[in-house]
Formats: sequence, C-alpha cells, structure tokens
Amino acid sequence: MADWYYAKDGQQFGPVSAAQLKQLATAGKLQPEDLVFQEGGKEWVPASSVKGLFAGATSTRSAPARSDGGSGGSFAFDEKPAPPGRDDDDDRDIRTPRRGSQGGGGVMDLLMFRRMIAPWIIIVLFWLGIASIVLGGLGAAVFMMVNKQVLMGLGVLVAIPFWLLGWRLYCELLILLFRMNESLSDIKDELAKQRKS
Repeated sequence: MADWYYAKDGQQFGPVSAAQLKQLATAGKLQPEDLVFQEGGKEWVPASSVKGLFAGATSTRSAPARSDGGSGGSFAFDEKPAPPGRDDDDDRDIRTPRRGSQGGGGVMDLLMFRRMIAPWIIIVLFWLGIASIVLGGLGAAVFMMVNKQVLMGLGVLVAIPFWLLGWRLYCELLILLFRMNESLSDIKDELAKQRKS
C-alpha cells in the first residue's frame, strides 16, 4: 500500500503508513486543515477530505487516487500494520519525498540538489542521438549506394543497430550514476533515522 506524507506548519513529514496517519489524526497531531499526500496521488489535499481519517467526520471528497486504479476513499486506515522497525506512534520527520514533484517542495528539491535534472537532460540527448544515428546512418548509406559504393552502404546499414545499442548503453551508464547517488542518499537518511531512534 502506498505511503502517506503530511504537511504541518510549513514542514513536510513522512512517509508514514496509513495506520500511523490515522493515529496522528486520532491523537490530534494531524488537524483537518493540514495537507496530506498519498504516493501515487496527483496533489496535496486537506486531511479532512480523506474518507475515514477523522472519527465521526464526514468527508466532502475521497482521498487522492492511487496509481493502482483504486479509490483512496475505500482505504481502511487501520488494516495495514506499520512497517517493521518503525514505532507506530513515531511521527518524526523522516525524509521529504524525493520522487515526484507533485508532492510540493519539488522546486526546493531542485534548488537544494536533492533532485537532479541531469537524468532528464540525458534522456533528451538519448532521443536526439537516436534520431541522429538513424537519419545519419540512412543518409550515409544512401549516399554511398548512389555513388556505387554498395558494400560500404550495406556496412553502414548493418552498423546502425550496433551504434544504437552502444548509445543506449552509454546513456544507461550515465543515468546509473545518478540512480546510485539517489539510492545512497536514501540509505544515508535511513541510517540517520535509525541512529536517532
């Protein structure tokens, strides 16, 4: 089940399980006017709009739609146990969501280099490179064949898939560096959280 984030007094907290979010609401640590965000959702919504979060309150909206196609409103908060190693009433700030700018704070993540733009630039360059390889290779092959260099033209055609594969592998290696950085940052955050508890 997707994790939840909540915003209170200008700070983001989470991820927390649905059961922990319900406990925060029951304990009064989460107010109806505070904002919540479910992973896979599209936007932050007032906590009061999440069906079943506040006992005795009727919501005007259902919870944000989940990526699995289910309705957030049908989610029962007390069914899912807390993840192992987490205290059920632990509502400390664990980390802000790194992925998905729809969670608010996306601009701040970019400014603080917690979220990189280089992978997106690499993806754009990858597709430009693919177009260049295909069009350039086809153009070179046709030019050679017109100038009666048929074998060289066929050689260029045969080489195009290998050039495409090489370009793909090169771009994957570049993106892998950024993925490793993101994973190591998550591990560092998790270790810091475990030291505090």
